[in-house]
Amino acid sequence: MESKSKISLEKIAEEIDNLIDSFKEEDESVKERVKKLIELIEEFNRIGIKKIVKLLKEHPEGKSILMTLVKEPEVYALFLKHGIIKPNVKTQIAMVLEKVRPYVKSHGGDIEFVELQGDTVIVKMYGSCVGCSQIETTLREGILEIIKQKFPQINNIRVIPVRVKNKNGKEKRIIPLDTLKEGEVFNYKDEDIDIILIQYNGGIYAYYNACPHQGLSLENGDLSEEVLTCPWHGFKYLVTSGECLTVNYLQLEPVEIFVKDNWIWARV
Repeated sequence: MESKSKISLEKIAEEIDNLIDSFKEEDESVKERVKKLIELIEEFNRIGIKKIVKLLKEHPEGKSILMTLVKEPEVYALFLKHGIIKPNVKTQIAMVLEKVRPYVKSHGGDIEFVELQGDTVIVKMYGSCVGCSQIETTLREGILEIIKQKFPQINNIRVIPVRVKNKNGKEKRIIPLDTLKEGEVFNYKDEDIDIILIQYNGGIYAYYNACPHQGLSLENGDLSEEVLTCPWHGFKYLVTSGECLTVNYLQLEPVEIFVKDNWIWARV
């Protein structure tokens, strides 16, 4: 069993979400008791944490200690949750996305804040909604509208779809996020991998650079809106899903990508 001291914040949050989800099928009386229990525990913690902060502020070195504490992610998250510190814009946007997660989950997916770049919010989208261009577009537009209600300066949302999770894969730094251009096929190749990346309609899609027909490369293929045509034998693929429009049993193999330090990375 994993040591409690080594469990990450993300893992704890995931386990909490899973536990809460497990009560969805229970009757209303059970759900109400669980909700009340969570509220009481949170209020108990809030009162205790605020008391600690108050006493620290009264101590000559207390403010310095608080400034050191708040640099720790766990303490920052705790203080933020209980209203002790004010969230920055990125954190506020992440909090807005948390409120729309149940809606995204109702479509069989999930969403995660990645970065704020100028007037563009970058998110990861997971699950069954990835690969369906109609659902993706509807969700993206709806989420952008919700964000704009609180942050009118945000004009775009860029989606990084994740259909596969390869936790044990090797991470590769591919290309600066700003360098990837809309409507172009970018090819990255080294001794380990050969992949293509395409930015289309606010989404970024990555696949292994091999047409499933005969395994030939696709980087010189013709890209017309969301359809990529293999330059060798004309097989057509939807870049949003990898689905082959020529032969329905063929499929491009997706590559997991993520954004870190304003670079696009791949895990292969």
